[in-house]
Amino acid sequence: MINIKNNYFSLLTCISIFIFSIVFESCAQSDKKATKTEKVQALSKKFIAPTFATNNDGVVHIPGWTKVSTELGSLHTPKNASAKYDPHLFQITTENKGYNVDTFFDYLGKKANLKNIKKTIGVTVDGYFQIFGKMLACSFGEAEIDGQKVYFFMDLLGPDFDNTILGNVVYAKPEVFESWHGALFPLVLNGYVESPDIFTNKKVFQIQNFENSTQFYAAMINTKLNSEYSSLMTLSNEAMRAMKNATVIAGCAASDNCEIGYDAQGNAVEEYH
Repeated sequence: MINIKNNYFSLLTCISIFIFSIVFESCAQSDKKATKTEKVQALSKKFIAPTFATNNDGVVHIPGWTKVSTELGSLHTPKNASAKYDPHLFQITTENKGYNVDTFFDYLGKKANLKNIKKTIGVTVDGYFQIFGKMLACSFGEAEIDGQKVYFFMDLLGPDFDNTILGNVVYAKPEVFESWHGALFPLVLNGYVESPDIFTNKKVFQIQNFENSTQFYAAMINTKLNSEYSSLMTLSNEAMRAMKNATVIAGCAASDNCEIGYDAQGNAVEEYH
């Protein structure tokens, strides 16, 4: 004879254990997510994202950072930085000795003491050249400092009328880049975005793919320049797609439940959840 009562309670016990397991796993995942969020927030306070500013004497500086002038160029670090792989911004002005974008970035990486450099090909901002007549180019990538993995952002401006090039490289550990919202911080640093707080969803700016982030950064500048100057710029198909992608991504950034995907042709597609 089947003991219905005992089987009933056994079933209830199994269901209770199953529900408890799901709740426990959900709580564990929430705690893990909260812990990561807290860590990122702590890093953003410890190492303030670099932003150029001008003091009352007209001197350009980075608030919360110190500057040291060397024979190679200007070196900026957060005031509480101690390790070699802590955030650094290295800036150099040099004579153009026949550099193209990639050979200059190779030169800049060596001067900044980056080791085992992994980067995408530098991307030229077409709109900047067509409006201002100067080359502006950028690249995101990965390297090592003192044996530790770091992400970096490089850009160059020039050659100028006196045939000089201005180059910048900012590097920090990947989690610090995350706390600065990835590709968003150089847009703020260079004055193309007034404040990171204008975007409610900053997830789309995080560095998931160096090539996409480089194209995205260049496209954001192109979009801003095109909007401000209302210029008719003749752009390559790649640049045109990048500009359209930037518009889609910027729109997605205003929504908390939007993520960006890419189709087979590399076009950005909004995905709402």
